[in-house]
Amino acid sequence: MNSLNFIKINRVEAKPDFTLLITFETGEIKSFDFKPLLSLSIYEKLNNPIIFAQAINDVFGVIWNDDIDIASEVLYKKGVLVA
Repeated sequence: MNSLNFIKINRVEAKPDFTLLITFETGEIKSFDFKPLLSLSIYEKLNNPIIFAQAINDVFGVIWNDDIDIASEVLYKKGVLVA
C-alpha cells in the first residue's frame, strides 16, 4: 500500500448474496458484505440483484453508475480476507 493508504482494485465480482469478491493489487482477495449498506438511501437501488451484479472495478473503488460507488479504502479496511 502506498503512503496515501490507497490500494488499487484489480478485479471485482458481485455475488448473488450481495457480497463483493475483490482482488486488490497486493494479491489479497477480500469479501465485502454489502447487505448492511443496502438500507442507506444512496445504495437502495442496489437491492435489485440485477443492478448489484453490474458492479465495475474503477481502480479507485467499485462503481455501479455515476451516482453509486464505494471507495477502495472502505472495501480494503472492512473486507474479510479470503485468500
